[in-house]
Amino acid sequence: MGILKAELDKVRRLGWTYLAILGMNAFSGAMFLIFLILYLKSSALDDVAKASVEMERQALTLLYFVFVTETWVFSFLGVFFFGILIGELVGREFDSGSVGLLFMSPFTRLSTFIAKLVSVLLVYFISLGLNLTILMATVFILSRVHSVFLRIIDPMVIFKLLGAQVLIDISWIGLMFLVSTMSRGVASTLAYTIFIYFFLLFVDAVIWLGAQFQFIGPWLVKAGAFTFTNSCRVLDSQHVGKYFTRAISDFPLAFNLLGLNVAYTFVFLLLAAYAFSKREI
Repeated sequence: MGILKAELDKVRRLGWTYLAILGMNAFSGAMFLIFLILYLKSSALDDVAKASVEMERQALTLLYFVFVTETWVFSFLGVFFFGILIGELVGREFDSGSVGLLFMSPFTRLSTFIAKLVSVLLVYFISLGLNLTILMATVFILSRVHSVFLRIIDPMVIFKLLGAQVLIDISWIGLMFLVSTMSRGVASTLAYTIFIYFFLLFVDAVIWLGAQFQFIGPWLVKAGAFTFTNSCRVLDSQHVGKYFTRAISDFPLAFNLLGLNVAYTFVFLLLAAYAFSKREI
């Protein structure tokens, strides 16, 4: 508990902690303010609600846009801000040698690593709680426009999507911890994380193109379905437009790769813990 308290105090004193929480929720806050201003200053939304004979379809489209956009931007910004935060807690400490003071304490390297991980996860869940609060406030504003917004919400589907998003976000945090154990400071941690992010997307794109134009083997196409980035997808964004006229429970959801995503998370964290315990100061 002593090392955890020390790491929590360190996170509390870091300015990047508060910037991460605010930065990850900046888009959500801006979206809420836009809807709030529209609701208070004009009758534009109300006029649309009353005039449209397809209100439920339009409401579903808008609700989907609000929910998916907020959660996706929240996760994307998390890669940036948590890359900086984890770089501060791991990469910079190794680069400056200050981590040596921790290793001189009676706590093991593994317990130090776990304390850093728990501290970062606590910041993540605080950020997530703020994001969900803003999201609920946005839905409340929309429900004031028309009650259809509350009628079309399927709580179980929303709960599953949020749960999947949490697992996916934690897997990226695990990857960033792994990267930070091999980096020298904040800049390199962030640069390597962003590079890996786009490199993995590039690999997926090459496999997809290879399947379309048949210049790679079918075995590689099948293997490509189990990449890390594919395990992070629970919504078929390519075909979701077809589902705007249906209930949210009919969206093309796919949770079958979440188990693989959890496996990736454990692998990332085990490798990160090993690298952290073996890295020289």
